[in-house]
Amino acid sequence: MQRDTRHLNTHIGHLLRNVDLNLISLGRAIDADAPSPEWTSRLESVIQHIPYLRSLSVVAADGTVIASTTPENRGTVLRLDSYHPPDRARGDILQIGPPHAGRDLADARPADDSLTPTPDLGFVPIARSFRPGNAPPVALLATLDLDYLERILDDFRTTHGDRISLFRLDGIRLLDTATADTALQQLEQALALRWQAGETAGMQTLDGEQGHLLVSYQLNERLPFAVVISSALDEA
Repeated sequence: MQRDTRHLNTHIGHLLRNVDLNLISLGRAIDADAPSPEWTSRLESVIQHIPYLRSLSVVAADGTVIASTTPENRGTVLRLDSYHPPDRARGDILQIGPPHAGRDLADARPADDSLTPTPDLGFVPIARSFRPGNAPPVALLATLDLDYLERILDDFRTTHGDRISLFRLDGIRLLDTATADTALQQLEQALALRWQAGETAGMQTLDGEQGHLLVSYQLNERLPFAVVISSALDEA
């Protein structure tokens, strides 16, 4: 089970790293004076090769979307202070936002309540900040399709009762294959504190509401997320 957790963590890490490398490449080409149509063209040339993205956008320092592959996103105001890790000033880290229901940024609704199922239609935003010369900083933001990611998680389930989840390091659930009972939710929040303290992987048993569980977790070495898999102990 720990091997499955590690493999899934690596697979999701590759998907996010691919997006991150494209954001870095776009960031190096930032021209603060370029008109929005020129930026939209650059974004569109990238997104057509990444099928698990809903959109790519450029976000001004005040949180306003100024260019996007989804035209409706333009003018939407975002709160990037809810992204993790919180230090945007360094500009050398990939940040993960909270999950949202909705097709894209323009009609997004928060979906970070772990008591409710992962929405059928939604996304997880990830972003990188850049400072083009002496101009104010901007962020390049990609929205990851939740349905695409959830299908990957489903493929890693070995039994029907398995629950697989992705978390930010601060404990925010990004998506899961099933809702957790109270005992498992409490453990997952405790795991977030361990990750922040430097623990990277492990397994433990848990007395859940539906029986004994084996819980495996793995922190990604390069990106701020973790995978948690829980399975009935007699099936693990």
